[in-house]
Amino acid sequence: MNHPNAFSYLIGASIITMTALLFGSASAQMKTAAIDPSPIGIVDEVRNDAFGILPNRTPERLRNAASVFFEERIETSVNSLSRLLFIDNTTLTVGSNSSMVLDRYVYNSQTAKGEILVHLATGVFRFASGKMPKENVTLVTPGASIGIRGTDFITEVLNDGSTRVSVFQGRVLLTPNGGESMTLEPGQVGVIAAGTKVGTVENCPAMNFTASVEQRELAALAHAH
Repeated sequence: MNHPNAFSYLIGASIITMTALLFGSASAQMKTAAIDPSPIGIVDEVRNDAFGILPNRTPERLRNAASVFFEERIETSVNSLSRLLFIDNTTLTVGSNSSMVLDRYVYNSQTAKGEILVHLATGVFRFASGKMPKENVTLVTPGASIGIRGTDFITEVLNDGSTRVSVFQGRVLLTPNGGESMTLEPGQVGVIAAGTKVGTVENCPAMNFTASVEQRELAALAHAH
């Protein structure tokens, strides 16, 4: 199975839990954003050139602990990465040469209810679910929609709009535009070619699949440092 080099920035990205210290370091900056909508999370990690673009604003270079907002577009350049940590502990890692928009994010920490809608335009992304109700999380690509059931997976969106989803944990519901949904289990890869309404599933032994990818990509990441 061949995977793009951008995986090297995603496999090595650890999934961490929001701590009081992390919130404290970002709170001062969040309070200064009076003319912005309420923050929905922070930049947990950024490498090289990554930018946040709010509607009717000029692009701003992302930095660690910077606030992330509703309707913000996140873009990365070559050999770049940005990992976003939302207030419900969901993480979304944006790989190299990628673009996405945080279209909708609502979360009530007391009731643990809310909704996430993200449009993935192009590139490579790793998603790991937090406390948000899984049935209310949707990722949309040019050719498909992705629903989750408590999971950790990678989505690749090619320039022609083709979608490829590789599942590490949990389950993913992958639905081509105008087509029928298919459920992906750990170790499976779902592919929807551009302009098609039928997807294909590639089966791999879950442990062998995960171990082989992680070993190769972690080695590449270590070499890059």
